[in-house]
Amino acid sequence: SANITEADEVKKQCSPAGANCNVSQCCQAAGTQCYVKGDMYASCRGQCAPGPDPTDANPDPWSCNKLGKRTPGHLSTVGWEPKAAQWVWNRCSNSSDNCLKSACCKAGGHACFKKNNTWARCKPSCVDGPDPTDVDIRPWKCEQLGGKTPGNPVPAQTASWVKGICATSKESCADVQCCK
Repeated sequence: SANITEADEVKKQCSPAGANCNVSQCCQAAGTQCYVKGDMYASCRGQCAPGPDPTDANPDPWSCNKLGKRTPGHLSTVGWEPKAAQWVWNRCSNSSDNCLKSACCKAGGHACFKKNNTWARCKPSCVDGPDPTDVDIRPWKCEQLGGKTPGNPVPAQTASWVKGICATSKESCADVQCCK
């Protein structure tokens, strides 16, 4: 019965989904963590990427500092279909634009990833090193800036340099650090 009492205490003292957890610093929902947005606001979420969150009605950036501990258990997202907030279409970058300043993307399924100190692009995912969909062969650092915009990404086209430089499936890609 000690477990029931502990669970009851969590429900009484911790914040429900959608409520400010800045004071309680704990969450009722299983698998959630209290993450900081600004000085006065924090929210229980399954995950958090520093910067603007395209699913948040308010475009101010999240710091994503953690308050308290993650609530044990698995976060259920069944039936949860997030939508992009209205501000995304006015403030966020197109897939071909530099998203270093906006730190968010208009395209569904994309997040802004930083390549270096001067360039970032909207992509569905990012792996450190050369990107076969980038016209520039220089490697990526892949720091995610802001949250991913809800939706399904459109597959990117392979850049022309890949054919001449990258290893085939029968070759080692250790030296060139990319595979076709």
